[in-house]
Amino acid sequence: MSIQYGCFFNTIIDGEYREHFSIYLKLSTLHNIYYAK
Repeated sequence: MSIQYGCFFNTIIDGEYREHFSIYLKLSTLHNIYYAK
């Protein structure tokens, strides 16, 4: 499910916005890892 949404967003978001979006995903992933401990 999440992979489908990722492709969906990648199709819409491109260039600068895609960079910011990927950074947001990385930060949220780090956040989840930090609080999963």
